[in-house]
Amino acid sequence: METAKTMWTGSAARVAANHFASARREHRDVDFLKLVLASLTGDENVLDVGAGSGFLSLAIAAKLNGGKVVAVDLSGDMLGKLHQRSREQGLEGVIDIRQTDAATTGLPDASVDLAVSVGLLHELQDPAAAFGEVHRVLRPGGRLVLKDFRAGLLWSPMMRLIHPRGACGPFSPSTLREVMEGAGFRQIRMWDEGSHHLVATASR
Repeated sequence: METAKTMWTGSAARVAANHFASARREHRDVDFLKLVLASLTGDENVLDVGAGSGFLSLAIAAKLNGGKVVAVDLSGDMLGKLHQRSREQGLEGVIDIRQTDAATTGLPDASVDLAVSVGLLHELQDPAAAFGEVHRVLRPGGRLVLKDFRAGLLWSPMMRLIHPRGACGPFSPSTLREVMEGAGFRQIRMWDEGSHHLVATASR
């Protein structure tokens, strides 16, 4: 896959891809993963925005018996790891891997039942565009479930330092709600998870 404009390329991507697939990552995000998997019936079409090396995509795909996962990420290096892991787990036919921006998935309108995202939003330069795209591809009544860093005195400046210039950084609950409502989402719920993460759910 080609290299795109993202910090997740080369050696940084290889290190991160292995970390994102590690037991440590699974421990940190296990409650969020349980939340996502508990909402599945097995025949959904699911969009994983910022899929990376497949933490959510692979677990969701393994639970499906009639749907599929569309895994979207800008990093070819990350998606290369996802390709490898999907082959190893026999899930290639269930996961549609697309190297593209979160705001340009290429999916038809109202074609997705569930959209998920973990750890992507704070990296985006235009989160409103990404939310607008997710809202467009979700069917009426479709759901969005996401987890990301919560704004704070420590995490906000740190995230902006380690990510490329223009990254929006972590959200406060009020700002996240405003962006989601602006994209058309309703029935928004959000809560803190751990010391510096925020989880949100919403409906189309």
